[in-house]
Amino acid sequence: MGKESVVGVRTNSNGQVEEQIVAVPTENHDFMPVTTEGVEFDNIGSETWRFYLQGVDGQRKELRFLKTRDSGMPWQLIAPLSRTNLWVIVEERGTLRGEEKGKWNYRVRCFNRDAITDKRVVAFPADGKFRFDRDTDLIVYKMSPGEIQHDPLSNAGGPR
Repeated sequence: MGKESVVGVRTNSNGQVEEQIVAVPTENHDFMPVTTEGVEFDNIGSETWRFYLQGVDGQRKELRFLKTRDSGMPWQLIAPLSRTNLWVIVEERGTLRGEEKGKWNYRVRCFNRDAITDKRVVAFPADGKFRFDRDTDLIVYKMSPGEIQHDPLSNAGGPR
């Protein structure tokens, strides 16, 4: 079992934590039998990531639809969308072919405590830098010159 960590936090207007997302990795090891000298080979082959939504009461609800097998944290971003009960996650899904065409793909998903409410792939130019603007809830992709903005709530079923 890997070390669990808080990867997203929703606060109220007073700055108090209302809910948070906790990531719990489980390491899947590849190893050879133990010899008199010890373990011959021990390697983390992959990790299974489970995510939980935890309220102020400490109760956790597993977000089964976010479970994934990956080596390392699978998401570049996990953030609450203000004035909604929704969260957004972003995963880089670029490919060499896409990069050769000058595009880099990001998988953007919105979800609440029960299900994913919207998912799409957003293509950005390969020569830029992605960030999340917490004041506007926009995914901003800066490049030279200019920027592109993506509104994760445009089709996610949440109020704007």
